[in-house]
Order: sequence, then structure tokens, then C-alpha cells
Amino acid sequence: MKYVGAMFLSILFSLTLFEYATAHVQLDSPKGGETFAVGDTITIKWTRIVQHNQENWDLYFSSDGGVTWESLELDLPTSQLEYEWIVPEVITEQGQIQILMDNAGTDYTDSSNNFSITETVVSVQDIEEIPKSFNLSNNYPNPFNPMTTIEYSLPIRSDVSLIIYNIRGREVARQLFGTMPAGNHKVTWDGSNQVSGVYIYELMAGTVRIRNKMILLK
Repeated sequence: MKYVGAMFLSILFSLTLFEYATAHVQLDSPKGGETFAVGDTITIKWTRIVQHNQENWDLYFSSDGGVTWESLELDLPTSQLEYEWIVPEVITEQGQIQILMDNAGTDYTDSSNNFSITETVVSVQDIEEIPKSFNLSNNYPNPFNPMTTIEYSLPIRSDVSLIIYNIRGREVARQLFGTMPAGNHKVTWDGSNQVSGVYIYELMAGTVRIRNKMILLK
């Protein structure tokens, strides 16, 4: 009996070590159980548990409890450990976020438990604050190193994307937000993997295109 008991404890200890060893990345927020409204801006946060020969981070969203996944943002720099996410127009009680550690070798992931997304509650004050035209504000800070915030306004619900170009006109980043409600929104851009210089950021909202300049100064 002592031998059997010792074997059981040894196996249990080995399984515990294995479980700990596979936790190479941890999603800190959201954890699950939260309720968000369409159009909310939330901060997704994660922690690197085990260092690897890492190439980048990839973020994914599921609206069906992890059965299917769609990309939120790919190829985020390894130095980035949070991401501003605007909740899409998807009503669900089975929302999940997944962070993927994209390594030169084996990849590792961690996912949240289910959270809910509900319709945006619009008040009279919200209606009064809806912009009358499309607008792309000057980023801040500017110059910046390495992150900057970009604000934009939508007078109507629109399909939105933000594209970053270098001074030569080559696309260096693209963020797709899907259909966004009318109102004022903001997004952050991390230029850690870019060189110093002038960049063009372009808002695409339906058929509308607006451009501004910003300066990355390292």
C-alpha cells in the first residue's frame, strides 16, 4: 500500500509540474464573467510566464465559446503586453479572448472564460453627442515613442479600418475594427518595430478616407 501511495503522489506531482510548465503565457484580462456593451473600449492584458525565442503575439476573438475564432490583431511586437479593443457589434453570452505566443518553435495560448456582449444603451445625452461628420483627430502624443493614441468620429454606423503607411507610401500596419457605432472612438498604435520618421495614418469608414501625419521619434 505504501508503494502504491508513493506512486500515486509521484504521478500527481508530475502532472502538476507538467501543467505549470505548459502555462507559458497568461491572459490577465478579460478573465471571463464580465459584461461589455457594443462599442466599449476595453484593455486586453496578458503576461509572459516563460521566455522563448518569440516572434510576436496574436490576438483572437470567439463569439461561440471557443468553437470558432477570428483574428483581432496579428504580429503584435513581443514588447507589447496589452491591447485596446473596441467591442464589436456581436451580441453573445459566449465571448472569449485568446492570446497566442507565436514562437520560432512551439506556440502557446491562453484564453478567457465566457463573457457577455450586450446592446449599447443610448441615452438622450449620447444622441446629442453623436458627431455631425467624419473626423480624424491629430494623434497624441506627437512626436511619440513608441505608442500613440488616434481618435476618430463617426456620424453613422460604419465599417472601420485604420492603415499606417511610412513616408514612402508602403503599408506597415492595418487594424480592422468591423462595424462600429456612431460616436467618438480611439485606438492606440505601437511603432516599436518601426524606424524613426514620418508616418501617414488613414481612417477608412465606409467610402470615406481621411489621412493625417505623425512622427515616430526614437
